Amino acid sequence: MSNPVKLKTLLEGLSDKGIAIRVGTLARYTAENGILVDISCGRSRGRFTLPPKLLGLAPEKWDENTQTFFGDHVSMGRLTMVPKELEDRLNQLDTRARRVLRSHTVNGSYMPLSEFEDFKTEFEEVREEYFKTIHEVVDQWDKIRAEFIAGVRNTVETRGKRTVLKRDREKLVGEIIRAIPTAREYEARARMDVTVRAFPTTGGAATGLAPDLQGLVDKTWKDDVVCNIVRSIEVNLGEIFAKACNIASNYAKTGKVETRSVNALSRAALRVKKMNVFANPLLEKLATTLASVTVDDPEQAEFQVEEAIVDAWDYARSTGITLDMDCCPFDEVALEKMLKSRVAAAAV
Repeated sequence: MSNPVKLKTLLEGLSDKGIAIRVGTLARYTAENGILVDISCGRSRGRFTLPPKLLGLAPEKWDENTQTFFGDHVSMGRLTMVPKELEDRLNQLDTRARRVLRSHTVNGSYMPLSEFEDFKTEFEEVREEYFKTIHEVVDQWDKIRAEFIAGVRNTVETRGKRTVLKRDREKLVGEIIRAIPTAREYEARARMDVTVRAFPTTGGAATGLAPDLQGLVDKTWKDDVVCNIVRSIEVNLGEIFAKACNIASNYAKTGKVETRSVNALSRAALRVKKMNVFANPLLEKLATTLASVTVDDPEQAEFQVEEAIVDAWDYARSTGITLDMDCCPFDEVALEKMLKSRVAAAAV
């Protein structure tokens, strides 16, 4: 954040509830209303790097079997043991799990307590599918291993016959085979876990820390408390701002308000309303207003969206938080004019 952030303005909603805007109080409030959640996904990738001499040959000159094996198993100069279809599915499930986490957190890892049960249900669905795929790999392990070894031999011979000595080719094949895990090892290394931690309510007071080092620890903790709050508000405002800007951009080009975009805006607004842990008043206002936008009256919808864009922009510059202005169809000059016109109209 390049500008000083006006924390008291951002947290007016908490002040109205009688919560003091002090670091210690805010840390306790943060801890009482949310948790830090992370996920870890991993497994044996079964990747083997090919030596430089085996790289750079044209696949289109290979026989059909070698081309097929290369397409299924070779990426960026590496051999991958698990067939591409299964590996891609596992990668997609990795991504889905992280997307589920993002959808229930307000700052990458801070999750409102009210979100945890829904998060856990969605995550467990992904995890179940992930391990179902892992077991599918394990069930086919002997076949996968045999086909992989045959493919390795074929590929090394095809690619290295004229550039690598026979004994070195045999040594390479042997090293790859010895490095292949067993089915049990592959299964044991697979993981998709959730880690839950409480948000720290005080700075770290480790025994024996020098006073200057303890001061740095306390400062880091204070910075973390404030940064978590500011980023939570910033991310939520940025999400709703981007969706509103998308509708305004499309309307300027087509004169229409698309149902899909309005639905996306409505979902974002409802999510922001639910995730507004720190009771930011503008988020509450925008979420309530934009959740009611419909395609039935395009002009009214566009008016609501433009009002929201101006509100978000003006609020961001007055509080010091950051918005991605690249997605906005209006520049600073246009937004300033829109704001002045609104103020003038209100004064009439």
